[in-house]
Amino acid sequence: MFIPRTARATRYLRDMVPGIDVPDPVIERMDSVPAPRQGDEGVAIALELIQQLREIEGISGVHLMTIRNEEAILRVVEGAGLFPRPRPSPEPVR
Repeated sequence: MFIPRTARATRYLRDMVPGIDVPDPVIERMDSVPAPRQGDEGVAIALELIQQLREIEGISGVHLMTIRNEEAILRVVEGAGLFPRPRPSPEPVR
């Protein structure tokens, strides 16, 4: 999951990176926030997506990435309750 820093970054990913799909509502949401707060909105979007992923049976992790926005990864990890690392489930993954 890419944590966007700006609306411009979301459009760049959508338009210039083959295989990347950024839904229009995400871009519109980033655009609706003043530029100085777009990074915060990107973190909020990532936290919401992680919550949605938690509700899908069989999902046991998420890959976070960003460009020149490394502090956002720590904010997402902490905000999602992933730090300290959760203990693995005693049930084997099938």
